Amino acid sequence: MRIIFMGSPEFAVKALEKIISIKGVTIPAVFSQPAKPKGRGMQLIDTPVTSFAKSKNIEVFTPKTLRNEEQVEIIKSFEPDLIIVAAYGLILPKTVLDIPKYGVINIHASILPRWRGAAPIHHAILAGDEYSGVTIMQMDEGLDTGGMIKISEHVPITDKTKLKDLHDSLAEIGSKLMVEVIEDIIRTGKAQAFEKQDDSLATYAHKISKDQLKLDFNQSAKDIIRKINALSELGSYITLKGENVKILDAEIVEFEGDFEPKVIASKDLIIKTLDGFIQPNILQKPGKGAVSRKDFLNGIREDLTGTILE
Repeated sequence: MRIIFMGSPEFAVKALEKIISIKGVTIPAVFSQPAKPKGRGMQLIDTPVTSFAKSKNIEVFTPKTLRNEEQVEIIKSFEPDLIIVAAYGLILPKTVLDIPKYGVINIHASILPRWRGAAPIHHAILAGDEYSGVTIMQMDEGLDTGGMIKISEHVPITDKTKLKDLHDSLAEIGSKLMVEVIEDIIRTGKAQAFEKQDDSLATYAHKISKDQLKLDFNQSAKDIIRKINALSELGSYITLKGENVKILDAEIVEFEGDFEPKVIASKDLIIKTLDGFIQPNILQKPGKGAVSRKDFLNGIREDLTGTILE
């Protein structure tokens, strides 16, 4: 079976790695997002999928769009039986969806129809969902609206679940489910039956914007901790004395005192929220590495009690 793989971030690497090992599968090409400038030198950095594919000597294409005849013809030239998509980042037009014999199958990091869209893992944590999971789905022209082929077991989410923990669990589960689907197609010689989604139950996980990263202490302590956990890779932040300081880990703490939200209530960096108090454990100042609360306070050398966050 000839499979074209389309994916970009680390989430997709696990799937590509497992698909390569399936007996009878050939991957003639991989499609990924273009390299992007990063770091102080703004050097172009390949996506994790591109780097992995190159290490396996697989031809890689990084178009900015698939909505042109040139890219459609390139895909057709490989005569794929199946296209697998995992967090690719580009919309696949009908001209691409119609190419492979067995269609286009996507690994989506939620139990659909909940959290269709670009950031399902972030939103599951942000919303306080009790669990998440993975859906293997047949792609159509809509945004994650296609039929569901396989749904994983539930993966619990707690108040301590961080983005990376859930991401890694779902990547592993999704890659194993996809292998099962491909092996089923190879064994039966036909596309898999699927269950239609209930559109009335759909929710949408829009891409996280920079505007969402600042912490709002007029929210509950639970909501703030969820935000810190959900955005731990990006870094939600507070503004302290004119500096945006990332909080990468924090916890709810018991503390007595009559304070308004946003006020630092003690020298140990306990911060008042709408209904309680939180205490950061790991922080990061601009241009610096992440440090413990103790090291952060030692660096400031100032009692912040009574300081109002900006």
